[in-house]
Amino acid sequence: MSTALPCICVRGPCPPLQGAVGIAGAKNSAMPILVAAALARARVRVRRVPWIRDIQQLLQILAFLGIGSWRDAQSAVFIEPGTCNATDIPPALSQSFRGSIYSLAVPLALRGSGSIGPIGGDALVGRSLAPHIRAIRGFGMEVEERAGSLRVFSGPPRAAELRVDDKIAGISATCFALLLAASADGESLLHGVSGEPEIRDLANCLSALGASVQLHDGSALVRGPLRSARAELAVPLDSTHIGTLLAATWITRGRTRFPAEAMERISYFLDVMSAGGLNVLPRDGQLLVHGESARGIEVRTGAYPEFPSDLV
Repeated sequence: MSTALPCICVRGPCPPLQGAVGIAGAKNSAMPILVAAALARARVRVRRVPWIRDIQQLLQILAFLGIGSWRDAQSAVFIEPGTCNATDIPPALSQSFRGSIYSLAVPLALRGSGSIGPIGGDALVGRSLAPHIRAIRGFGMEVEERAGSLRVFSGPPRAAELRVDDKIAGISATCFALLLAASADGESLLHGVSGEPEIRDLANCLSALGASVQLHDGSALVRGPLRSARAELAVPLDSTHIGTLLAATWITRGRTRFPAEAMERISYFLDVMSAGGLNVLPRDGQLLVHGESARGIEVRTGAYPEFPSDLV
């Protein structure tokens, strides 16, 4: 008895892609931004939150901790101030996605202790909680690790100078350290931080919430704490979503219109696509995109600012 393998059948040619495109918010930026909003201790409105499973599970953890949220008709998420009634995040909530680690910053900052079950996500080579643990200890707290679970005490985080040494193309340890630094009272200096765009996204939101975050050459100078005042944030556009639709315009010789702010998310890989026949013209607050006949190009992928492998 043979078992048929799953397959995708593609039948072409495809007609040119035409019209205005809508771009989702970046999931990997949205998760730490939502936790930053939870640390602000005031109502914060976060626009352009992608309504996907990881986001819904993160909000479920925040609700378990005592941080309420709700979503309006414009797909914005409101984070309500809470008292952090619980401090221990159970495995049932932590092990389903990688971003659950961010939620640990809430009980550590608001209650000075907390625990989290094993962290979920894809089992990718090189993934480790070692830089997250370095950050916790660097901020003066004690941590115990057992079977993938973390228990942290002797908090809250205290301003300090420390090394994160996040891995190449990693973001979660740096974002976690930035959240703890921004919640501490005083100036912290972080070394070995990631250079991915999501780090800048979180830094901008923490600054909007009252902290001061300066990024420079693999380091971050952070002055906290966050202020308790209402604010409005926006999740930046998802560069992979933009790049996918640009590629679709390119290979179908289409004509599309993108939001003007998409340019700041794609500048680092736009040269490659332009060399293959993609034309992008800013006009009237939009980006007008036209795909010409494709030419052979050579692409080298890698960590930011190299061309992203997701788009090959």
